[in-house]
Amino acid sequence: MLQAAFGGYLNIETGQTVYDSTPSFYEPGYNLMFPLEIESVPADQIYILIRRRADASGIDFDNLANKSTNFSVESKDITNNESVPAYITYAKEFYSGWDTGGTVANPTELVVVITNSFNVYNIEERVRVIDCVVKDDEDNFIRFRLQIDDENKIFHYLNVNIEKKNERPTFSASGTSGIIDTRENGDSYTIISPYAYIKEVNEGSSDFSYPLDSIFYSRESKYTDEEFDFNIESYSHSFVLDNVSLINVINYNKACVLHIDKYISTASESVVDSVYIDIGVRGTLSGLFQTFRLTFRG
Repeated sequence: MLQAAFGGYLNIETGQTVYDSTPSFYEPGYNLMFPLEIESVPADQIYILIRRRADASGIDFDNLANKSTNFSVESKDITNNESVPAYITYAKEFYSGWDTGGTVANPTELVVVITNSFNVYNIEERVRVIDCVVKDDEDNFIRFRLQIDDENKIFHYLNVNIEKKNERPTFSASGTSGIIDTRENGDSYTIISPYAYIKEVNEGSSDFSYPLDSIFYSRESKYTDEEFDFNIESYSHSFVLDNVSLINVINYNKACVLHIDKYISTASESVVDSVYIDIGVRGTLSGLFQTFRLTFRG
């Protein structure tokens, strides 16, 4: 009989705090036939309102003033099962504008305050998908998944010209998109690592190798950590697909490799617009999906 609603958020970087004074409440199995998923814009602190239905009609709700200690919350990063800090307090004391139902004289809600910003190696990182369970002392509970749309996630990529391996880069470039110079002779390949840099290391400190047992790399340690599914999502011209192939790194599903045939440069000479490929990346645990565009400079 517990219901949840998105109540607002805080973004530390922009200094913006937003409260929703007319939130929509959902209760799986009552007014929602699916598991509850709540989406948020990029945020460092998220506010989820909780109320308890007092009757079958959903007209009245219990007054939860001063009852926050009767509730508990458990929140976890789904990619590593680590706890995400959260606490429960009386909503009206947190933000006076929240008064959305229940008896006329008694506002009803509690607010779950979830902090999803962590300092990792002096870099602020956000958890992107959080599973939460809120319980009360009457054996009621509500479970929901919180998705934070943390845009501007940087991809990292490292391109190797096969005929010039001795001149290869040892540290990945980064950006929301990338450019590959195909004007040099020879086939090449690009290792793509979502959200974490890669660098060449000795075998003993490596996370993976490409080619297998040949060149060794380590991937940046991140708080939010999961494997990915990679696929070719779209491309600018039909000849692009004829000259590339996409594979996972063997025994390592946190990076992929795009093989690029040297003839893509010749084919590009016949067009005047951009030649590119969009690689789709989906988190195997979070389900979140983004695309990374590589443009070929021919």
